[in-house]
Amino acid sequence: MKKLVLTLILLSPAFVKAQSRLDTLKREWFQQAKESCVQKIASEDLVFKRQEIPAEWSKSSAIILSSYAKYFAYSSKEGYRIGQYSLDRILLRDEYALEDFSSFALDDESYLNVRVIKSDGSVIELDHSREVYGEYIYTNGNTGKSWHYLDNRKIPVPGLEFGDIIEIERYGENIKFNSKGKVIYPTSEEGFFIMRMHESFPILQRTVDFEIGSPFELKWKAMNQAPVLKEVSRNENRITYRLTDGKRKNLKPEYWSTKSSEEPYVKVAFSKAREELKGEILSENKEYDPSWLLPYINEIRKDRELSQSGVALDFAKDNFMGTFKFSGSVARKFYSYYRSECFLNQHSISYEMSDAHFLAILSRVLDKFKVKYEWMAAVPKELGTWKDVVSADEVYLGIRVKQENEIYTEFDPYSTYNELDPSIQGTNAVFIDFQRSEKHPGLRFEELPESGPKDNLLTTTWTLSIDGTRVNAERKNAFTGQSRFSPMEYLPHTLLFDDDYKRLYGKNYALGIVSSHPFIERRDLWDRMEEVADRYWHDDLKYAEKQLTYYFRNRNYGFEDYSFVRLNDPARELGSPELVFTDKMTLNSLLGESDTIKIFHIGRLLGETIYHLDAEDSIRQTGIMMRTPQTVKTVIILKDAAKYSYSGLRYLDTTVENEAGSFSVSHTIHDEQVEIIAIQTFTGQRLGANKWNDVLDLVQCVAETNRKKLLVTKKAEQEKEEIKTTDDGQSKGDKVEEMEGSNDE
Repeated sequence: MKKLVLTLILLSPAFVKAQSRLDTLKREWFQQAKESCVQKIASEDLVFKRQEIPAEWSKSSAIILSSYAKYFAYSSKEGYRIGQYSLDRILLRDEYALEDFSSFALDDESYLNVRVIKSDGSVIELDHSREVYGEYIYTNGNTGKSWHYLDNRKIPVPGLEFGDIIEIERYGENIKFNSKGKVIYPTSEEGFFIMRMHESFPILQRTVDFEIGSPFELKWKAMNQAPVLKEVSRNENRITYRLTDGKRKNLKPEYWSTKSSEEPYVKVAFSKAREELKGEILSENKEYDPSWLLPYINEIRKDRELSQSGVALDFAKDNFMGTFKFSGSVARKFYSYYRSECFLNQHSISYEMSDAHFLAILSRVLDKFKVKYEWMAAVPKELGTWKDVVSADEVYLGIRVKQENEIYTEFDPYSTYNELDPSIQGTNAVFIDFQRSEKHPGLRFEELPESGPKDNLLTTTWTLSIDGTRVNAERKNAFTGQSRFSPMEYLPHTLLFDDDYKRLYGKNYALGIVSSHPFIERRDLWDRMEEVADRYWHDDLKYAEKQLTYYFRNRNYGFEDYSFVRLNDPARELGSPELVFTDKMTLNSLLGESDTIKIFHIGRLLGETIYHLDAEDSIRQTGIMMRTPQTVKTVIILKDAAKYSYSGLRYLDTTVENEAGSFSVSHTIHDEQVEIIAIQTFTGQRLGANKWNDVLDLVQCVAETNRKKLLVTKKAEQEKEEIKTTDDGQSKGDKVEEMEGSNDE
């Protein structure tokens, strides 16, 4: 949620003309540069070798007949040459494919050409004169105001037919042009990417070349039986490696799939050699030496641009002057300071919400205050283990403060200390102590803690009262751990960081709000700072209502008259990382009347499920990974037990439990209210495809609960008809039982 600053510039005709000239120069340069790749393809016939299409692909929307790509990184007399070329040929088989390839996005950073090969062999070239612009809408997260402007250049590909072959050619290189039209080559560059062998469509033939020359070196790792790279040519300056593959079917999308970590893929990285720095492994595990990480982290620690940013100096100055009223540890105080300044941008300093930027400045602050700490590095589970790493870009970084044993990871405005991303929980992390020795830092392996379902808890408490055919509802939403990330993007940041400012600056917090907004220029407003700041929060509260109305939209029930009541005061307090907010609304689709009896669709509030599972979803290809272990608890309090009787409560109670998780519903009746509790637990474990039936059992149980109803009658009416039965001889309880056995709504 980075801030976007829109600057209006009056463009003169000369400026527009000059920019257009540079764009044309770049396109022409790309078109000429890619010719060497085209010649390579032609000389080796790498692209279009006719092959028989497997019969099992007959129903595929499209088929990738051939795919060629070339990546290169080397030094030339002009400078570093770093870029890529690709040429794909795709057979279109149905109307979905025709729609998918009916237009292409354009940019000025690469060359694109599209040709359509008709079934009679004729070729239609893409007409660049038909470029069109799409409309981009930017919405300000604070005010809710929107700006519309043209963006996303596209070019249509009209007249596509079944059986057409579409050929897509791209070329890109990391270059720039100066105002005089001279090419500027990069002075330093590194690259890391993952090539997956399966595509959106079946692929018949794939060839990928990697041309690497001094001072770059290539590292790669084939995962899950992916094909390996082989050297195909070598001269004094460059080496070319090649990957060949083919006849790969596409994998259908599946819920909670482990496809990304199970399917065959190749990790590739190229970089310049760094100065070696040798550390001392202090832990018992010495099978792997992660010393190669040390130069990379050293570059972050000693980045000259970061040292000149002044953030650490500003923080130290404010701290020594007693500006902060918060008495927490240095690390916690800086975390609050940096987070609030990132969003409110009080100073002219350029604050960035990036991992390296935050961690580098945090390390400077800790050094300045002589706080003992160590760096942390971990490999996400889906990328393998330390032995599979080919690039520092795969590694998740953090800093652990020793005295408090608190870990601060890559900067995220919604997280707190000791909150580790699920992808690295339970992994074997490396801890690096530069304070021990700059030249020979200590390295230790240590397993990171792993959260359980109770650590990531989402609790929704409904307090309901019946009003005619509508239900008045007050809801308390409580989020802990990873569950907090769900609603965060819909809450304006000023609501979240109000507490940061108040905790840091005490009564002077309003000064930060007012001074951070240049539109507040009238001096009389400065005299009423707290009033202005409070109004600022109030405006954000109203905007939060609009955002949350969208977030909480639900297919199971409709609501109106929504109002955001309050956010808990220490919502962002680092020592209490629970987010709680309360809202009110009127639910207008839960009650239906049948004569004198109200039908209450209570099950629609109990748990979420997947309704669109079909027969194909019962066949599982990949393993199951829900990523975050989580508990979702729903509490419903029916306040009208003194006025109404609720028949069918016992039919709500249910329990199912297996390796994938559990789901249970229970109820209790007190003097004047009924309480219903539903608890849905996801273990977060990685399960094999053979355990998919366990997941389906949970989904089915929740779906059945969603369809359950209660019969509601006023107590006065019930007393008159206590012994009466319905016209067909059934008691009310029997009628509920019959109703709950039906899927009809």
